[in-house]
Amino acid sequence: MLFCDATRFDAVLAGAGDARIVRIAGHDGEGVRLSQEPLALRPGHRLAFDLNSETLAVDSVDRRLVVLRLLRMAPEPAPGREYDAASGRLLHRSAGRIGTSRREAIIALLGRMGRADAAPQIARVALDEGDPSLRWQALREALALDTATGFRALASVARRGEDPLAAQAGALRAQLLETHPELAQLETGPCPA
Repeated sequence: MLFCDATRFDAVLAGAGDARIVRIAGHDGEGVRLSQEPLALRPGHRLAFDLNSETLAVDSVDRRLVVLRLLRMAPEPAPGREYDAASGRLLHRSAGRIGTSRREAIIALLGRMGRADAAPQIARVALDEGDPSLRWQALREALALDTATGFRALASVARRGEDPLAAQAGALRAQLLETHPELAQLETGPCPA
């Protein structure tokens, strides 16, 4: 089930189908508890959803279903979340803004292509102010593409007390140093910023 920082209004214009309104009923540890309300979609139905906590799952369509949908995104949208429908476990988080999501996809693609020459530019994204999920993705890809460049960026983020990624970066830095103590030598080199 997908949830995002938006409001949606649906109007069923034609056709029929069976659906469920799925709501986040509460949070428990790593996931959520979901509740479901069955719904028969028929022409004339008007529905409104706060997509942060509720969504519509269409299970079957009897005949063509025509829905007019208006979607209003938040000005600074929070990350989208995907939960497993059966367990409520968090499966994936994604950037709330389309531009940020596009940059995450580009960085991931460069990583999958093994473009080590892009590691300094990717590390700079990790050091910039901005969306924490984009920056964390950039740190991970920079580390994978070029250990020295990525580790210097990771150490730099870990030293920034006010940075929202500082604690997470510090924990990863400590874990990497415990496993690979030779990485400590890399912290003294030039930072990619």
